[in-house]
Formats: sequence, structure tokens, C-alpha cells
Amino acid sequence: MRIDVNIMGIYFVSLFIYMMLAIPLFVLLRQVLFRVGFYRFVWHANLFEVALYTVIVCWLVLMVPL
Repeated sequence: MRIDVNIMGIYFVSLFIYMMLAIPLFVLLRQVLFRVGFYRFVWHANLFEVALYTVIVCWLVLMVPL
């Protein structure tokens, strides 16, 4: 079932809301992984970041009800 969220008279698809919520989590996790030195073991950093963002969005969709 498709759920639209009304914010100040503008309807947003719930996936857009999840994607916006994932950005701060992604930035925070990316900084932590960089400081720990995890990126030394990553072959392709940009590909890893896309995959990490996708995992965060999927996690939010499964765990946070709208």
C-alpha cells in the first residue's frame, strides 16, 4: 500500500522521507568509518558508499513505520 505524507500541504511519497532521514545517518556512519580506518580495506570507496546508503534506507524502511 502506498502511503503519502502531508507536510505543510505538500504530499511526499514515504520513500522520499526515508531517503531524507538516511542522509544524516549516512554522513555520521561514514565519518566514523573513515576515522576508524575502515576505508583502507575498501576497494572502491564510492561504490561502498552507495551500498552503505542503500542499506541504511532499507533498514529505515523495515524498522521505522510511517
